[in-house]
Amino acid sequence: MKPITYYAAAVGAFTIWGFFSLVLRPLAHYAAVDILFYRVFFSAAVMLAVSALLRRNVWKANRRLFSDMHGRERRGVLFQLFGGGIFLTGNWFSYIYVVNNVSVRVSAFAYLVCPVLTTVLAWLLLKERLTRGQWLAVLLSVAGCGILALDHFRDLLYSTVVAFSYALY
Repeated sequence: MKPITYYAAAVGAFTIWGFFSLVLRPLAHYAAVDILFYRVFFSAAVMLAVSALLRRNVWKANRRLFSDMHGRERRGVLFQLFGGGIFLTGNWFSYIYVVNNVSVRVSAFAYLVCPVLTTVLAWLLLKERLTRGQWLAVLLSVAGCGILALDHFRDLLYSTVVAFSYALY
């Protein structure tokens, strides 16, 4: 692949994500759970169809690899798979709820908080080492989030829940 393809994919992903709340807002009269279930089942059906039609050899190789695993290793893979699914579903639900019931501004703020929270959780849980420059960036981001959240503690709370569920995923 050419480097321009990578840049186009990155810009395209952020563009799609940036406009995603515009799609959710007209659905505000539906319950967040209804939107979530539709999204989960539609995504599962599309992924299954693409995998079955376009990636059959990869699917067979992965099934063979999974069946060759021992019990403890297999349970670990299943735990990670379902744990990630639960966190991702929690993130989707909280994001949809915030967009529909709180505000688009709060949901956007959540994804500004997310990289900071992910970095701190990587340091805490994964024992990642951060340089002084990275710590300075984290502190500046925390200060910026604090300034943005002045007099809007409820918004900060919702944003933190959405960001935390994403960071754990």
